[in-house]
Amino acid sequence: MTSVKGAGLSSPQQDVIYPKLTFAKGLYNNVDIFLHFTPFRRQDEISLYGGMVRWGFYQGRYLPVSASVLFHGNSGNIGNVLTTKTFGADLMGGISVNQISIFAGFGFIQSNGVFTGGTNGVAGGSESKETVTGLHTVVGANLRLYDAAFLALQIDRTEVPVLSGKLGFRF
Repeated sequence: MTSVKGAGLSSPQQDVIYPKLTFAKGLYNNVDIFLHFTPFRRQDEISLYGGMVRWGFYQGRYLPVSASVLFHGNSGNIGNVLTTKTFGADLMGGISVNQISIFAGFGFIQSNGVFTGGTNGVAGGSESKETVTGLHTVVGANLRLYDAAFLALQIDRTEVPVLSGKLGFRF
């Protein structure tokens, strides 16, 4: 579940909590691919999807540390009024001890948004486009609950912090 402040809501201070399904598969030589999407729910009018490729280029031989680079892209649509496309790359480092892994990273992110409407309303046909590029930072932890289950918490920051939680299964 992910929380978004003020997205497509009557009040800009209200939060939206929506489910996001992620599927991941290890490919070859420490390369993994992740695909995610948000099931469309009419009451939220939020549609999100995207993917990520991760290459783990370092794994400590004597210490439980690792480093990887991530390339990611996402697209979103909120009420057919706001459409976004986001691309980025991050350098990540982590340490794993027993059942817990802690990770942190930084990188760049570029987001392109198109807002349909403006002061003339949607019927006016006007569009407002914006592109923002900036620094992306992330910190988080994974806790293995059982052999195949895990719980993860993550804080991302570009302009505002975003808190994400995951409960998942590995098989």
